[in-house]
Amino acid sequence: MSDFWRRLIRIGVHEGVPARELRYITLLNGLAIVVGLLLLANIPFTAAYLPDTAFILGVQVADLAACVIALFLNARRQYLAARLCFNLIAAINLATYPLATGTQTGAHFLQLLVIVAAFYLYPPRETVIKYSVIALSTLFLILWSAFDGSAVVEASRDWLGVQVLPEPLLNILSWAMPANVAIFMLAFMYYGQAILRRAEDRTEALLRNILPEPIMQRLKQGEAVIADSFSSVTVLFADIVGFTELAGRTPPEKLVQILNAIFSRFDDLVEDRGLEKIKTIGDAYMVVGGLPVRSDDHVALVCRLGLEMLSEIKRIEAARTLGLNIRIGIHTGPVAAGVIGRKKFSYDLWGDTVNVASRMESQGIPGEIQVTESVHAEVHGGFELEPRGSLQVKGKGPLSVYLLRSGPSR
Repeated sequence: MSDFWRRLIRIGVHEGVPARELRYITLLNGLAIVVGLLLLANIPFTAAYLPDTAFILGVQVADLAACVIALFLNARRQYLAARLCFNLIAAINLATYPLATGTQTGAHFLQLLVIVAAFYLYPPRETVIKYSVIALSTLFLILWSAFDGSAVVEASRDWLGVQVLPEPLLNILSWAMPANVAIFMLAFMYYGQAILRRAEDRTEALLRNILPEPIMQRLKQGEAVIADSFSSVTVLFADIVGFTELAGRTPPEKLVQILNAIFSRFDDLVEDRGLEKIKTIGDAYMVVGGLPVRSDDHVALVCRLGLEMLSEIKRIEAARTLGLNIRIGIHTGPVAAGVIGRKKFSYDLWGDTVNVASRMESQGIPGEIQVTESVHAEVHGGFELEPRGSLQVKGKGPLSVYLLRSGPSR
């Protein structure tokens, strides 16, 4: 039943719908379905008192049609039209409802539902439309509140329940409609907030996969520009050697599965070490230690990660014989970091440290981890490093480099 309900409230939702739009679509669908079911349950009762209730029946049928049309428009991805159809027809029909019931039943207070719904159904870009709907419903509510209370269109007294009810109960029922409205409003607000929270949770979970947690929190708090300087971080670049050749002889789906399996394992290793994955570029993988939360042991942590990544590739190759290897480069130093872009934004790093780490990888040896003198100076007491000599690095000249052989696991 829950799956069926989930499919119903997602009418009109497709893969391209942004998370911020999803909440408004599903909320309107849910409201239209609930109101439609209530009307379907009430229409036979109203029809039983025809012809005296013809006017009331017409209003109820029109409201039911508004619910169906709103769902149809959402299915056609006409989201604004669906919202307007539901709100405006409901507001106008509810304004005519007291013509047959008078105001003594509190029917005019149903306009409060339209007002509350409008606050939740319209996204920020439709603020003018939202407040126009609210103003219209408020006007209807004020006009009926000033009315003397008697019905204009004569409805069946049996339908209204007046003939068979004693006076004390009638007095109680005169407050029943406003009370029901209040209860429905509270339930609707709770349901609306629940949908908003679920949408926000999904958005937050997605952001956590894109941005570091501290950066995400800063963006949520309204920080417009994320730009930081770090005096000391450690950057690792890794490239899968042999992947291009593998791509030439492997079906695309299987190729993606292989790369996903490798990088997913790398993701686990990065998370275990408390480091930060920055991005993947094709078959290349970039990691940093020491940001966005500053730390003192980032060089050792990244070196351990490099050794674990090397072991993981060897394990995968031994099991599957894919002809793959890995080349890793590490450098430590200062960087600038921040969030760039309005669409498909990312958290990225810039600076000489990033460039040198990239060169350590690209000019490295398959199956080896090549590091700079600055890395060697930080970890040579706890790790085994082999001098490789001097390497001519573009933009830097000759640099002393080392091959990282082994080190402590923790």
